[in-house]
Amino acid sequence: ATVVSSSVASQMVGSGYEYAIRYVSLESTNVDLSISEATGILESGLGLMIVQRVKNPGWIPTPSLGTEYGQNAANHVSNLGFPEGITVFLDLEGIDLNTPSSDIIAYCTNWYNEVENKGFSPGIYIAYDSGLDSSQLSNLPFKYYWKSGSNVPVPDTGWDLIQQLPLDIIVNGLQIDENLTQSTDTPVRWLHL
Repeated sequence: ATVVSSSVASQMVGSGYEYAIRYVSLESTNVDLSISEATGILESGLGLMIVQRVKNPGWIPTPSLGTEYGQNAANHVSNLGFPEGITVFLDLEGIDLNTPSSDIIAYCTNWYNEVENKGFSPGIYIAYDSGLDSSQLSNLPFKYYWKSGSNVPVPDTGWDLIQQLPLDIIVNGLQIDENLTQSTDTPVRWLHL
């Protein structure tokens, strides 16, 4: 969630890290990852993937929000100059527990469609209070699943990325959550120079 300078990105490479995952905004104006930050990260030798921010806990997903946020995510990634095929993640967590699962599924599906229609590979980050069980997660259209450090339902597909505990560790002065990629037939795709 912190801007990564090119010097810190280079230090992270020296510490054995291979990629960074940075946020883009929910709104139509992107106040998160910038072109200069992305360039600095990539020039350091780190790969780069994108996750879209999520609303504060207790939010209510709707089909129309899925469309709006999916369009915004795809536009931000496109405006940053990322090529087609890069994995872009939806952050699914902190949902109001009274939200019907059908609304959550429609939200996710509409978000997926918007991101895929722009040529990117949609992924989904599953954290606490996602509002869906294992079967419902498995039936979403996503190819890539990212497990948070929370205790969450496991989709039939398993995990492509797994967030490690403890969270919020400090490496090279940067607060991070470590994540491990899993060996799968269709590995998540990050951008490299």
